[in-house]
Amino acid sequence: MKTVQILFVVLAQAAIISTQAQDQNDLMLAKYHKIYSEKIGEDREIYISVPEKYEKSGKKYPVLYMMDREFNATPGLIGSIRYLEFLSQTPEFIVVGIKNTNRDKDIYPVEVTYRDGTKAGGRAVQYLSFISDELIPFINKTYRTEDLRIFR
Repeated sequence: MKTVQILFVVLAQAAIISTQAQDQNDLMLAKYHKIYSEKIGEDREIYISVPEKYEKSGKKYPVLYMMDREFNATPGLIGSIRYLEFLSQTPEFIVVGIKNTNRDKDIYPVEVTYRDGTKAGGRAVQYLSFISDELIPFINKTYRTEDLRIFR
């Protein structure tokens, strides 16, 4: 229970900090990559943060994939994750933040029409294929990863 309380406080603080550093230039805890996806037909920006001891350890790490990078994989949240690792409250993770281009297209498998006539959705299946067939292999090839993956 204490771990849950600590995590809640840290995540609340991360939300406040992240509002102060939304620009991609402020994301100093991660490396920037742009990869082209054949599955969704566009470039996707990804941000990868490795544990502090990654370069020296030689070990493999689980991967935390964060959708909505602009909201979820912010400097405040990544810093909070690294702090929890330091406190031994969570295992060390490679954090991958995936930036959205059009979230509405990616979350619905079929196209939906809203009351006002606007449309959204239609490529969730392709988006999931991008993650499983393109992004995960890229991360596994580029970084030392375990088979454990968490998606948020």
